[in-house]
Amino acid sequence: MHQIFWYAEGDHEVCHEFSIETVEVLEVVDRKQGFILGGLNVVALQNGAFNGCTGITSITIPATVTTIGHDCFRSTSIATMMIPASVTSIGDMCFAYITSLNTFTFASGSQLTSIGGNAFRQASITTISIPPLVTSIGGWTFAQCDDLAVDCFLKMTNYQ
Repeated sequence: MHQIFWYAEGDHEVCHEFSIETVEVLEVVDRKQGFILGGLNVVALQNGAFNGCTGITSITIPATVTTIGHDCFRSTSIATMMIPASVTSIGDMCFAYITSLNTFTFASGSQLTSIGGNAFRQASITTISIPPLVTSIGGWTFAQCDDLAVDCFLKMTNYQ
């Protein structure tokens, strides 16, 4: 199991990979570049992993990821996001305050079951199709998404 941790260092953002035995620097990325988390067996993007990294404009999440923690991409500059089918949960405020987010899609066969509260608060998305396995959507998930149209044909068991 690997976990990813980011921090800012001058004009660069440094990504560390944590496993049970080791901690190593994976890559130093210029803030104007995108980052691809390919080639790793990453299963979780931890809480706040990319929070506030305004230089991150694109990211590819590997198909091994099952959990995206709260505040993970909050206040970034991501324009397009594809959530792989393997992801089962999205944490609170995960995509909140991303005013550049134009396209947000879930991969075919999505296993997503829960979306945290305020997950898309003030995000600039205009459409979203909620996958059919979602049974829980937290409160205020789409708060202040003024131009959003939601495609949602679900059997909801927990909407807060």
